[in-house]
Amino acid sequence: MSDVEIKFEREGLDGIVAVGTYVIDAMKRFGIRTEDACLPSGEHFCAVTITEGADLLSAPTEAEIKFFEINGKVEGERLACQTMIERPGSITVMTKKKKAEEAKESEREAAADYLLEERRVGSGVESRLDARRLFRSPRGR
Repeated sequence: MSDVEIKFEREGLDGIVAVGTYVIDAMKRFGIRTEDACLPSGEHFCAVTITEGADLLSAPTEAEIKFFEINGKVEGERLACQTMIERPGSITVMTKKKKAEEAKESEREAAADYLLEERRVGSGVESRLDARRLFRSPRGR
């Protein structure tokens, strides 16, 4: 059997797998997990984008065609559980962000926006002190 060089862009991992390996099995070998296991009912959590070497892979299966007809497809997108590496060469895979990863990224962006706003408004403490001075009611005057 011939070997294939495979690279996972998001994770920064690369290595060698054998021709005949399914992309999902290569992901598992490198410790890359999908959001959840794919279900026999046709629900898949293993969509990836092949950015290099798509011509080395098996043709899309009926399951892939049906899945992408329902869910829409981005160029180069495949289901890792349905995609076999058929020829030697080099393949680059971009995995999807996991929901937890997206939530963390959203939280980081919100925190960064808040900090930028704080810097724009002022250092915080001085601005609040100035606001108190402006709205303080005169006592005994």
